[in-house]
Amino acid sequence: MDEDGRPELLAGNLGFNSQIKANEDQPATLVYKDFDGNGTVDPILNFYIQDEIHPFITRDELANQVYGKKTRFHTCEQYASAGLGDMFTKKELKDAATLLADNLATCLFTLDENNRFQPMALPIVVQFAPVFALQTLSSESGGRDFS
Repeated sequence: MDEDGRPELLAGNLGFNSQIKANEDQPATLVYKDFDGNGTVDPILNFYIQDEIHPFITRDELANQVYGKKTRFHTCEQYASAGLGDMFTKKELKDAATLLADNLATCLFTLDENNRFQPMALPIVVQFAPVFALQTLSSESGGRDFS
């Protein structure tokens, strides 16, 4: 894409037009484990709202996903202020794995002179919606030049 003869990587992502925000100081997290012992992994996505981390999943979704959690929160109001530590005990969280995401932008990664990929900012219009598939077009066929 930058016509230097080296490969690039174009990576689609969620973009910026979402209630989920993430950066290095406040990453989105995915905590996962078979919390209820039914043989199925239960992923819990969390992100920051006004400097506090909250689960993305609703109370009813949690109750459907992890058996027995609905009784911990009798009302949606109780659940609204709950964090992951309120949803699960320390024992339940002990062996859970966590993944972090600190960049939700769709990016172009170019190889530098040390053969390391460096992110290149793409225009804001690319960040308006999640990207699930990508196709490059040459500038002769109407493609946009990002260089």
